[in-house]
Amino acid sequence: NRLPGTRFIFSDLLERYATPEQKEAGADIADVLINHDWQQFRKQKPQEQPTPEPQPDIADINQKVNLVINHAVNHDIKPQASELIPCNTENWSNDIAELENYFASIELPTQPVKLNRCSTITDCSLFIESHFATVKRNNGNRIFLPYLNRLQELKTTISQATGERINIE
Repeated sequence: NRLPGTRFIFSDLLERYATPEQKEAGADIADVLINHDWQQFRKQKPQEQPTPEPQPDIADINQKVNLVINHAVNHDIKPQASELIPCNTENWSNDIAELENYFASIELPTQPVKLNRCSTITDCSLFIESHFATVKRNNGNRIFLPYLNRLQELKTTISQATGERINIE
């Protein structure tokens, strides 16, 4: 048990009370419950949650990730272009420098940016700062490749929105 004495309770209120339109719009629990009388939820007692399965340790996870990556490499499985922009997985320094130069040379959007159907960036500056910190600290570690991919995806999204032409190697 990684967090002794800790218990997590999950609510299905969002699933039960959100309209299809609210779900489609990405409403959160506050958006849904604001339209209801809070006292009706006070009467409900939380349901007892089953004891979670013990979590595997990080070594097991890393081993499984490496098996999946090796399988993909050995069977020449390539992600679709929309999934990620290729980069050097040994050392990302060139990719990081290129992205830093790009973001430093543009005016960042002040409005939310929809990165993909599941991700909207509300603060581009904070997003970029935190992602650069992560990729620099974990340069070349494949587990952190999604952070680099999201920065590349943001560059592509902004470039397309502003009509810029970008080079993808």
